[in-house]
Amino acid sequence: MVKRRRVIIAFPVLLLSTILACGDFSLQSEDQKSQGQSPQDTDRSLLEKKDSTVASRASLSKPAKILLTEQALPECTEKNLNAIVFFLGDRSFRYCSEEVSQDQPEKKTWISISVAQTGGLGQISENCKQGQILRFDRSQDPGVWVCSDDLESVGNQQNTDLLKTKTCQEGQAIERQASGFGCGSIDGNTLLDLTCGTNQVPKWNGTAWACQADDNTQGFFNLNCQNDQLAQWNGTSWVCKYFKAPQTLALSATSLKENRAGAEIGTISATDPNGGSLEYSIYGGKDAHLFEISGNKLKLKPNIHFDYETRQKHYVSLEARNTSGLSSKKLFTISVDNLFVQAISCGYGLDGSSNAVSAKLLMVRKNGQSWESTELTDSGSNCSSLGVGDFNRDGRSDVFMTWSGSTNLYLFERNTTNALGASMFTRKTAQSIDTTPTDVVAQARDLAVGDLNGDGFDDVFIGFGSYWNAANYKDHYILGNGDGTFNTPVVSTSKSATSAVVLGDFLRNGRLDVFIANKSTKDQVFENKGTANPLAGESQIPHIKSSGGSSYAEDSLEADIQNSGAVVSADFSGDTHADVFVAVGQGVGRVLLNAGSLEVGGVKRAKFDEKAISSTESGLASSPQNRSAAFGDFDADGDFDVIVGTKNATGSYNEIYVNDGNGVFARKRFRIKSGQSSLIDTTSDDWNTLGVAVGDLDGDGKSDIYFANYAQDDKIFLNRFDGTTLKFELVTISGSHPARSVVIGEFE
Repeated sequence: MVKRRRVIIAFPVLLLSTILACGDFSLQSEDQKSQGQSPQDTDRSLLEKKDSTVASRASLSKPAKILLTEQALPECTEKNLNAIVFFLGDRSFRYCSEEVSQDQPEKKTWISISVAQTGGLGQISENCKQGQILRFDRSQDPGVWVCSDDLESVGNQQNTDLLKTKTCQEGQAIERQASGFGCGSIDGNTLLDLTCGTNQVPKWNGTAWACQADDNTQGFFNLNCQNDQLAQWNGTSWVCKYFKAPQTLALSATSLKENRAGAEIGTISATDPNGGSLEYSIYGGKDAHLFEISGNKLKLKPNIHFDYETRQKHYVSLEARNTSGLSSKKLFTISVDNLFVQAISCGYGLDGSSNAVSAKLLMVRKNGQSWESTELTDSGSNCSSLGVGDFNRDGRSDVFMTWSGSTNLYLFERNTTNALGASMFTRKTAQSIDTTPTDVVAQARDLAVGDLNGDGFDDVFIGFGSYWNAANYKDHYILGNGDGTFNTPVVSTSKSATSAVVLGDFLRNGRLDVFIANKSTKDQVFENKGTANPLAGESQIPHIKSSGGSSYAEDSLEADIQNSGAVVSADFSGDTHADVFVAVGQGVGRVLLNAGSLEVGGVKRAKFDEKAISSTESGLASSPQNRSAAFGDFDADGDFDVIVGTKNATGSYNEIYVNDGNGVFARKRFRIKSGQSSLIDTTSDDWNTLGVAVGDLDGDGKSDIYFANYAQDDKIFLNRFDGTTLKFELVTISGSHPARSVVIGEFE
């Protein structure tokens, strides 16, 4: 059987227009009552047939029929689709919907309607008979709902203000009354009293009807109206007007790309038969609450975006209303386009024969069934790290680049006109690093993008260190201005041998702090002070409670904590706080769950609870040389897993750490899709993965992996998880090495 549910129903227009004008009447579902939604968010499009235009008010179904008992309820079929009935006994409503029964698909379903009786329905007489309808009686003041016989003439009450509809009794005359034309007694204010001469016509002079010369500007008798037109007094003259709703209601586009908050969908248009102005509004639809109209543009609300993997179609009903008060409505289906992300990798170095290889900045994307790589022009040389942000706030993803050995920091701005390809970015110098101090070098190791000072603009934190030694240097951060320019780099007061950096609210202060993974000193955390210089002061060593421990202290496992290769941050335990995964430079990864902060000597420090790795699959190295890391939900269980890229070493494989949802990870090896027992051996090809990024590269909704390799061409692992086993399809990007960093974003 089909599951019963309560729905929101708007009555046919004869009732609805009266309700909107005269009462505070609403029909709401139980879900909407609990969520506090307004009646304007209701699915009134249930009264419309899909993709049909309502030509006029009278073309909708009749008002609700009165039934005494449920035994009198007819079968819900195509014949009475959209019908509404009212049971006098329990004062409840039913609606004949298009929803079908699972047991009998050929039968449609009566759905219960929840009614808020605040607009006069409580005054329905107990003497209503079966077959009667509800009608709003305007003749009484205030108006009331009454029982009435089901007469076709009821549907024509909107024409009471039109001259052609008057049928006066003998001895009466048509006169202009305060509310329109009416039948009155014969006096000096009536049309039938007048005996106008040749070439004279009756005209309203402001106080009475009088005979005046027909100057063809106000003449009633000279009108030549069409069959479907009516004579109408517009305040100064008689004119022929169509009494029709707007025609050809249309939307210029009915699809949009996913992940575009507040995006414009299309232009609304319609034609008014009288050439008058039109007003557009959202009438209803299942997803009406997600949309808004600005002028004649249909848009998503500012904080709303659609996700292709979640839902591919959304529904909204639009209304076009003319100055006569007539409207047309149409239900539109808005399709969501799957947006393929692209990868951009960069690097420099030596090839397999120790020959120098100039820098490459490659964009890699899926094009149909194949993969293509495009070298971006003016890429420069010696790229060491990449970051993605919208630095000029134009809604497009830009790329921030650091160069190893160069004092310049570069921004690659996404062009507003150029399509994907070699000229899609324009390179500009963002800032330069002052290397005059001996503790400042131009060897950027990693960067992180985020809003550090809370002004809504993307900023950049850059970690500096040497690839070849363990010397300590000062990190930098630069604050963005939101227009593609940056302030002068700020030099940190602390020195470290930075391997990697990541941003997160590690001290639970509501701001982005910085976790620094170091090569030769203990890892550190910069507290964001929320000031103009947000990272002022010294960075602090976090306090960690080891797995199974009872207290927090500066980490004593220096062999691990001061030999970090990479670091990522995400909510690994499901408590909404920023946790940390440290890919130890030579060893098993460490999981640090956010525990807030503590004070030591008046100085606030981050504290973490360490979670032990639960298991390690056979064949994995005991001390892999980890160089890169990223997170994603590889097994589609709703939590974040971690992928670690390693440097070539005996038994050192690229690894997946699979999360159980509580921050407890198990180390796994890769399997290819052709067989569950077939392993991918990343040491046999000597990859040396210095960069890794995660994203849905082939648009199937799963987290894919891009390995930026120094020793071999880059590899893409397309996720082919089958619900039980993690498996991947391997794609090699020819001519892409030596690579050091990679980012994935929506550069299209």
